[in-house]
Amino acid sequence: MKIKTDPIRKYWLSLSTIQGYIAMWAVRQSPYHCPDDLDVVIKTFRCRCQHWFDQHDMAQFDRMGLLRLLQTFLMDIPEFEKWNERKNGNKAPYQFISAHTPLPDPDDDFIDLGALAGNVVRDVMRECERDNDFDRRFERDWKWGAPKRWLQGLYYKLFPPTAAVPQTAPGTSQGLVDSSPGHTSPESKSDNP
Repeated sequence: MKIKTDPIRKYWLSLSTIQGYIAMWAVRQSPYHCPDDLDVVIKTFRCRCQHWFDQHDMAQFDRMGLLRLLQTFLMDIPEFEKWNERKNGNKAPYQFISAHTPLPDPDDDFIDLGALAGNVVRDVMRECERDNDFDRRFERDWKWGAPKRWLQGLYYKLFPPTAAVPQTAPGTSQGLVDSSPGHTSPESKSDNP
C-alpha cells in the first residue's frame, strides 16, 4: 500500500523574520541575558545571504532550504561559533547537576548552535503554516460568505421581523396592566379635576 504524501511546501519568507527568530532563540538559549556580539552576528548573516532574497527581502524556502541557508551563512560566522564555547575555557564534555546543587556558573555553559538553527527553522515554518491556515479559513469564511450575509442584511431591511404582539390581560382591552406604584391606567383616570 502506497501512502500519499504532500509535496514539500515552500513559503515566502522575509529576511527580517529569519533574523528575528535567530535573535530570539540566541537570547532564549543563552546563559546570559544576551549573547555576546548578537548584533554583529545578525548584521553579518544579513550581508552574507542578501543575494538569495529579492529587492523586497523576500524569498521562497521549504524547511530543508531554510536549514541549508542557516548552515551555509550562519554557522561559520566567528562570533556565532564563539557562542558554542564555554567562557571559562572548561573543556569537560559533561557537567552534572541535580535539584540540590546551586545554580551553575553561566561561564560554564554554552549555546548549542545546531539546536538554535533547528529552533529557528521550526518556528519560522510554524508561523508560515499558521498564516497559511488563517488565510485559507479567511477565504473560506469571508470571501464566499460575504454575498450571502449582504443578501440576508438586505432581506431584513426590506422585510423586518414583526414585533411581538403584547398579550392582552383578561378583562382589559389595553394589553398588560402595569401594577407598579404610581401608575394609573387610562380607565382609572376621571375627567373631574
